[in-house]
Amino acid sequence: MRIHTSADSLDLVRPAATLGTFDGVHLGHRRILDALRREQARLGGESVVLTLWPHPRTVVSPGSRIEQLSTLEEKQELLAGLGVDHLVILPFTPEFSRLTACDFVREYIVRKVGAHALVVGYNHRFGRDRQGDIEYLRQCPAAKGLELVKVEAISLPGLRLSSTGIREALAAGRPEEARQMLGYPYALRAQVVPGQQLGRTLGFPTANLRPLDPDKLIPARGVYAVSLEWQGRRWKGMANLGTRPTLGVPAEEPLLEAHLFDFDGDLYGQTVTLAFERWIRPERKFDDLPALRRQLLLDSQQARRG
Repeated sequence: MRIHTSADSLDLVRPAATLGTFDGVHLGHRRILDALRREQARLGGESVVLTLWPHPRTVVSPGSRIEQLSTLEEKQELLAGLGVDHLVILPFTPEFSRLTACDFVREYIVRKVGAHALVVGYNHRFGRDRQGDIEYLRQCPAAKGLELVKVEAISLPGLRLSSTGIREALAAGRPEEARQMLGYPYALRAQVVPGQQLGRTLGFPTANLRPLDPDKLIPARGVYAVSLEWQGRRWKGMANLGTRPTLGVPAEEPLLEAHLFDFDGDLYGQTVTLAFERWIRPERKFDDLPALRRQLLLDSQQARRG
């Protein structure tokens, strides 16, 4: 996949295009990308995804913070793995936010990309005041001659398939639901940093993890079954995300600590990827350290299953 940081000077062959933030590249996004590939094959051309960075809401509403499901680097990796030919990253600025949807189609989709087809999700809205949906585009003179393809929703019973729905599931301690919507377990990239080595005294040595991206969503506090990937290898384990209330001096900010099963090595200073596989229980304070250790034994048995 070729990555472009500008839509200028693109030289594309009969492109089919789509646009969006694609945060998390979840199953709904993947249905759009499937439709994009079908249009690409029909045209005998190339596929193009246009995305915006930073997240539009942080520009339109200064001071607001969006907890991202995927960093820009992760988004690039996910899109490349799905066979996208070109990713165009458009800098989202206050000036850019004032473009109408019709102006955007004329200047970017038609003039700069030269798209022959535009694939749009059923509920996707873009442009000034988010006026641009598929019906608006059908009335837009700039879209005349473009093949407009509307992609319908995926139905997942009991789930709200959207980036917002995934954030809500993770914030509520439901990583299994998030995985159903993402198509993969939600994960954080983190650096292993020195800790107080208190887990060692309980028979459960942990890797203390510092997430690399401050804008990446941190799931609900609690104990999880996890998997950790490092240098192409993967280990199962369990992780605690919280303030360690039993240890007497609770942390001011939530700490992420992972105990890996059947691991013997030194990860200090390394960058790892921790995936949240299943929820085990909320964090709570125990009467003493022996009680905490007994619970950790139960947690490890549960985390090893499945």
